[in-house]
Amino acid sequence: MSNIEKEFEKFLNLKNLTDPKSEDFGLSHNSQNLHNDAGSQYEKNTPFVLFSSCTIDLMNYEKIKTPEHIQWIKENSRIKIQDYEIDYLKFSKEHYDIDSLMFNDDYNGRTRQFIEFNENGFIEHGFSFPMIYDVNKENPPGLSLGRITIAFWCFLYFLKKYYSQINFSKKIDIRIAVRNSDILTLTGFKGKTERDGIIWMGAYDNNSSYNFTNTHHKNILIKKEIDLEPLSDSKIAEIVKLFSNKIANAYDLDFAKCFNHDGTFSFKNYIDFNNY
Repeated sequence: MSNIEKEFEKFLNLKNLTDPKSEDFGLSHNSQNLHNDAGSQYEKNTPFVLFSSCTIDLMNYEKIKTPEHIQWIKENSRIKIQDYEIDYLKFSKEHYDIDSLMFNDDYNGRTRQFIEFNENGFIEHGFSFPMIYDVNKENPPGLSLGRITIAFWCFLYFLKKYYSQINFSKKIDIRIAVRNSDILTLTGFKGKTERDGIIWMGAYDNNSSYNFTNTHHKNILIKKEIDLEPLSDSKIAEIVKLFSNKIANAYDLDFAKCFNHDGTFSFKNYIDFNNY
């Protein structure tokens, strides 16, 4: 292992993004503040979802906190995929750390989303709601695979623009982490079956029979190293589907049923995932 790879692994270890069996998996200064109504009954085990990206060759971008950089982020908070305009980044407050810039989206005193930009090229987007929500207090909170899928799609589109903006075009490591996945039932199965117009059955769906989909995994970690150049739209779609299917597999499903039977993603069912 080269010195560059060692420094990269060391940094991700500090972010608790390497060992899904660790009690501290996914926990950081930002993520430990993620909370919502669904998590209120799990005070010690609040579930959340993290998207992360880290440059393999850790860089040093010192303009991370400049007004120009902050303005660029705000101007690029909406993402266009195919013909869909998606409200991706939501934030109401900005914060500063020694080597990072953070944005929070707070609701009723709770942090529901954050995104961190580190000077070394690391980006982390954390969610409680809208990825995790509680429809019926008598049932376990739901983890929406459809919302994760469309948000991760936006994340990759944003990364492509962001790293181009700061003139980085080498390899990055991307990850999805789900903390306390074993207390969540998987939901968000709104893809079409062979008979057009029929929705997949799933917990919390309108057609639900409350057949909850569970996992034995305490936490879930999915990761992949990718080249930023070239990172085409079709390659992004391929990566998104891979990650979405792996989450479904962790819940003992053969594929992600937020995709239609023909393999296309059911965009129209999740286009407003971030509107709450």
